[in-house]
Amino acid sequence: MMNHIRMEFLSIPRNEALARSVIGAFIACTDPTVEELADVRTAVSEAVTNAIVHGYRNTIGIVSMECWLRGNALTVLISDSGCGIEDVEQAMQPFFTTGDEGERSGMGFAVMKAFMDRLSVESKPGEGTRVRMKKLLSAPCSAAEKDAVNGCR
Repeated sequence: MMNHIRMEFLSIPRNEALARSVIGAFIACTDPTVEELADVRTAVSEAVTNAIVHGYRNTIGIVSMECWLRGNALTVLISDSGCGIEDVEQAMQPFFTTGDEGERSGMGFAVMKAFMDRLSVESKPGEGTRVRMKKLLSAPCSAAEKDAVNGCR
């Protein structure tokens, strides 16, 4: 069985908390450990913050979050149609940032990579960025939850 959600929201800072809450609720049926929940929520927070701060750079656009849960395998895709990344490899280096010095640490991609099992980034200047993250959670949704009206499907 698989569960899937897709949501779009404006690239405003308060929507980072919305994305964190939604991903937490989405994986709740797997009864994640506290560490798993914190890891996934933090990685999503970093990806959404990158889209808001770096992708749209003081403009308003749309950030998309799409998630799939197959058993205990979680895939999260965060995408934007912002300015894109000139050099993805360079952007993924710790401490590299396009933000104001002192305000940004340049650790967003490093944090995502540390907390998730897989991370891939696709970007084209002027077209936007897609961040795909995968994580195996310790337990899949139970059979009873799969059959419940509000459970995983």
